[in-house]
Amino acid sequence: MWNLFFHMHEDHYISLAYFFAMIFIFSGLHEYAHARIAYACGDVSVKNRVTLNPFKHIGLVETILFPALILYISDYQIIFGSAKPVPINIELLRRRGRDTMSAVLAGPGMNFFLIVTTLVVMIISKFFMTPKELSSSFLVNFLGNCVLINALLVCLNLIPFPPLDGFKAFCGFLPRWRFFIILDLIGILALLYVFWNYPQFFMTIMNDYVRPCWQFVWKCYFHFPV
Repeated sequence: MWNLFFHMHEDHYISLAYFFAMIFIFSGLHEYAHARIAYACGDVSVKNRVTLNPFKHIGLVETILFPALILYISDYQIIFGSAKPVPINIELLRRRGRDTMSAVLAGPGMNFFLIVTTLVVMIISKFFMTPKELSSSFLVNFLGNCVLINALLVCLNLIPFPPLDGFKAFCGFLPRWRFFIILDLIGILALLYVFWNYPQFFMTIMNDYVRPCWQFVWKCYFHFPV
């Protein structure tokens, strides 16, 4: 996955560390948005997660063990992880269905907001740089990587499969919602099974779908008239 990024460091492991740091920061902002909206909707149990400090969102499994496992089974070619999920208590929300959906979708909403903001900054940068400077600018490449990572986070989280946000958004409208905690666990185990037995599956998605889309966007950016 690391070779998707433009003008990365020649050291493969530095590129992996760079990618993981960005994933961790944007995942932390994702979880902050969950907590902020849930707290505003009445769930006071998430008060300690309403912070922009990324270290408050570190989870042993999600941030350390899972990335290490992905790194190992991919022969040190892929690294992926996330921040610790915000444990939203549906029963504390004022309007269970509406507020659950709002709090859950706030995470992908934050990543989408970051995409739009970054794209605006990238377009503005075209007023101050020549095409040659744009293609070699660390700032522009950094911003491009920010767009790519946040786009991946949005797309992955909106998949309607437990424990992803696309599935959790509807839990507040359904009875016996605690049953879905079990489904979350089953979903996590299923994802681990796929990563362990078919590590090439993720790379196939990246190379056949994500890479062409991103290269098209990158090309459009350089030809965007200003």
